Amino acid sequence: MLQKREKVLLLRTFHGRTLRIVREHYLRPSVPCNSQLCPQPATCHNDGKLLSSDVTHYMVPDWKVVQDYLEILEFPELKGIVFMQTACQAVQRQRGRRQYNKLRNLLKDARHDCVLFANEFQQSCYLPRERGESMEKWQSRSIYNAAAWYYHHCQHRMPIVMVTEDEEAIQQYGSETEGVFVISFKNYLDNFWPDLKAAHELCESILQSRRERENESQESHGKEYPEHVPLEVLEAGIKSGRYIQVLSQASDFKSCQQDGLSKPESPMFKGTLNVNKHRAQMEAFVRLQGASSKDSDLERIMFEGPHRCGLPLGFMGFLCAAPQTDLVSDILIHGMKARNRSIHGDVVVVELLPKSEWKGRTAALGESDGDDRAPGEAPSEPMPTGRVVGILQKNWRDYVVTFPSIEEVQSQGKNAQKILVTPWDYRIPKIRISTQQAEALQDFRVVVRIDSWESTSMYPNGHFVRVLGRIGDLEGEIATILVENSISVVPFSEAQMCEMPVNTPENPWKVSSQEERERKDLRKTHLVFSIDPSGCEDVDDTLSVRALDNGNLELGVHIADVTHFVAPHSYIDIEARTRATTYYLADRRYDMLPAILSADVCSLLGGVDSYFPTALPTPAFPPSPLFGGSFISLTFLSLPPVFSFCLLSFCLAGRLLLPLVDFLKSNKALADSLDNANDPNDPIVNKLLRSMATQAMSNALYFSTGSCAEEEFHHYGEWLQFSSVVAKALSKL
Repeated sequence: MLQKREKVLLLRTFHGRTLRIVREHYLRPSVPCNSQLCPQPATCHNDGKLLSSDVTHYMVPDWKVVQDYLEILEFPELKGIVFMQTACQAVQRQRGRRQYNKLRNLLKDARHDCVLFANEFQQSCYLPRERGESMEKWQSRSIYNAAAWYYHHCQHRMPIVMVTEDEEAIQQYGSETEGVFVISFKNYLDNFWPDLKAAHELCESILQSRRERENESQESHGKEYPEHVPLEVLEAGIKSGRYIQVLSQASDFKSCQQDGLSKPESPMFKGTLNVNKHRAQMEAFVRLQGASSKDSDLERIMFEGPHRCGLPLGFMGFLCAAPQTDLVSDILIHGMKARNRSIHGDVVVVELLPKSEWKGRTAALGESDGDDRAPGEAPSEPMPTGRVVGILQKNWRDYVVTFPSIEEVQSQGKNAQKILVTPWDYRIPKIRISTQQAEALQDFRVVVRIDSWESTSMYPNGHFVRVLGRIGDLEGEIATILVENSISVVPFSEAQMCEMPVNTPENPWKVSSQEERERKDLRKTHLVFSIDPSGCEDVDDTLSVRALDNGNLELGVHIADVTHFVAPHSYIDIEARTRATTYYLADRRYDMLPAILSADVCSLLGGVDSYFPTALPTPAFPPSPLFGGSFISLTFLSLPPVFSFCLLSFCLAGRLLLPLVDFLKSNKALADSLDNANDPNDPIVNKLLRSMATQAMSNALYFSTGSCAEEEFHHYGEWLQFSSVVAKALSKL
């Protein structure tokens, strides 16, 4: 039976008053424990990935361990990990959406033996926060209590090791429950994984980076950058997709109250930072979220008095209202100081500078980043210019870097540990890491991660993760490209491969009797041929033809039926969603789906039966094609002219179509037209027209940028040819 509890949140307003917020919280007698040792799997409703029983222990990381050592917890060697809901929510609150999504993907990945336990919804695990108890202490207490419950729930058959960085928790809970051990993360690696060298090196790198960060904060000699506006203030000031400004300092609130909430001088905008890779030190641009392409109007923040907008008491926002301004969609951020520790890809809040301080963008490249303008370049027209006042979302990722020359390393002293490494991506600033391997890694590309960027430091602080390979080596350079584009190419797991069909000489794949009854058999009635050129590995698009009794020819179109083998929400379905596509390189490919599908069962081979959805147009007006499942067998290997004529038709269609902008005067005109396009007898018509107007794509015409003037450039959505098995799986998603 559900138990209702009330969660009480106490928020302190700007005026010093305490705001009491009550939220309902429901507890259940059982939640999924997701363990093979569960004594009552039906009661717990375990479904999906389960923790293995073939491990020596289950490990429960504390909230701080999940935050700081998530990249070590991603090692596939570490098995039997139980992530508590309390720890996951702490990551979401304190580390942002990017790391929280990494944790979610880790939990979904079948290659990793880890599960989520919703301890805050379990009646025996939930602990209310005590009066005067800090959030950190309550989180540690809740996670330990859930770990002890988990041990008893598994009937004492699996020891539980809670890993924490809180020394007080180790002293308090270390010997409280038999079978539940509480140790530090470093001791855990030393005792349970002494031979996992990569994890030990990464752990030491993270610890060293943390110590350097703590020392730097204690030895700060002045600020290099202004402080950011607090995240909670920024989030409170931007609501429901509309731009809202909140004043950044208490003095601003007081001055507004004294002045009767007069209009502040500088409006603020929310957008994504894009660094100019040709002038990474000097120029960056913020494309406002919701802004369209060039020459579009933006909604500028106007100030019309106080507007609460659902904000907590004490936060005063100002609602944006008036459109039709003279701003373009990009705001220039000139110089590193104005960028204020934001990195390419971060979602930032920008304060617009007075028009007298606006600068022009660089139209030509200089000899170095320090050159304001190239020789002989005419001054460009000033554009809206601003400075970053806060970061809403840090989109930090893994960065490939190289070490400085031996001379530069030696110039810092023989025992120097702080090294400035240069990222492969020009748009990323140099990163300071602590290592004693600078000379040994001189000729290698390595991966680092950014930990922090304090206002007292010129550069961000990070730590060493792993070595990719030697500079110039083929495998190292390919690994660099993959990391920089966030592409995962790990092999498919055993659980994923178990969902795939088997097709071996000893056990060949065959059409099932059920599918044979339900599908249309075209093997003997149609002449089937491929349109893919000779040498293709994936023959997944075919045509067929047969003569009808009335003398007409029936042309059939067939596409490989991948969806038959990929069940919704299966392990391979989740993996395919993560990979999104197959990556082709000059000498290799990284498949989105296992080769048993893309190159075998779902690829049409001569004389081999295959499942293919089919379209058979009939000669009638209006046309009424027959759609349905079928299985076919290849007759001819290839008919290249069909493929050639397809490409020719796309080229001709692209030249005839004009850009959509030629037909629309403004977004408002389009909106009014769509509002008036109603059929009183069919409400679906308006939805269809809106979908076609806002989601349909024009055909693309590719050309050399040097062959046309820039004014003639137009952007078309790329036309997707669903001619490969990977693309058809995407269409399913």
